[in-house]
Amino acid sequence: MAKKVTLDNLGDAIKEILDEYEGEIQSNIDDITKKIGKKGAQALRNASKDTFPDGTGKYAKGWTATVENGRLYTIVTIHNKNQAGLAHLLEFGHVSANGYGRNYQTDKAPVQGREHIAPIEKELVVQYEKEVKSVL
Repeated sequence: MAKKVTLDNLGDAIKEILDEYEGEIQSNIDDITKKIGKKGAQALRNASKDTFPDGTGKYAKGWTATVENGRLYTIVTIHNKNQAGLAHLLEFGHVSANGYGRNYQTDKAPVQGREHIAPIEKELVVQYEKEVKSVL
């Protein structure tokens, strides 16, 4: 039912409506952020299994989403808790070791990267933007 507001109280009434809207939007965006983060970690687990099927599975199982809640924000970080530095090497490639350290000689070809994180990141960004626009 419509609430009657006098002209003197119009500013307060508008502020109250906007505060309710802000709280609802913030809650929805926080939920979307958490959902997309969990979906991203699962997608990376699956992609790692497919991209590196001959490994032990430790790298694939290590993908997780960590949530950090603040008063005005929610941050989800997707990372590999088991082998953090390995993700960069596998994504972009690296020079292999020769037993004494890194071999920068041209006689040994570098290990080629296998892009498996970037496509999922792009897909998650598109999904996130689409879902946030739908709640606004």
